[in-house]
Amino acid sequence: MLAVSIHLAAAIRGYLAFYMPTNRVIDWLRSPRGLKWAIPVAIVAAPAYLFSMSVCSTVVERGGPGYLNLLVLLFAWNALKFASVVLLAPLRGLRLAIAHRARRAVDHQRWRGDGAVYQPRWLPAVVGGSAVDRERLPGRVRFHGDRDGDR
Repeated sequence: MLAVSIHLAAAIRGYLAFYMPTNRVIDWLRSPRGLKWAIPVAIVAAPAYLFSMSVCSTVVERGGPGYLNLLVLLFAWNALKFASVVLLAPLRGLRLAIAHRARRAVDHQRWRGDGAVYQPRWLPAVVGGSAVDRERLPGRVRFHGDRDGDR
């Protein structure tokens, strides 16, 4: 029963992520390409949704149709999503910058220019490769701590 509910929740999330426009915008703002636009877009969108929410709730209070309460909930939820983007965008940017610097440091360490490729033993696990990737590197491969006759 738990597996069925997990699969159902994943299917609903996939449907909503693909067809609902705010989910598509949020996914784009969380991507590395959309990260620079995350804060400006979210700063504009969150108050706009809050204003729309207050307008709908005012209409409902003055005798408007009750189904506008669903719009109030939808606008509140979207405002919270965009507010979370404002709060988390700097952390995502920092994480991407740290990962980029680490990747550049590893690349600089691997290629020293003397024809040999220096690669730490932990690199395949960190970068996502395997021991097979060691064989694909061009030239002679030396691992830190290895002596010339070890491999």
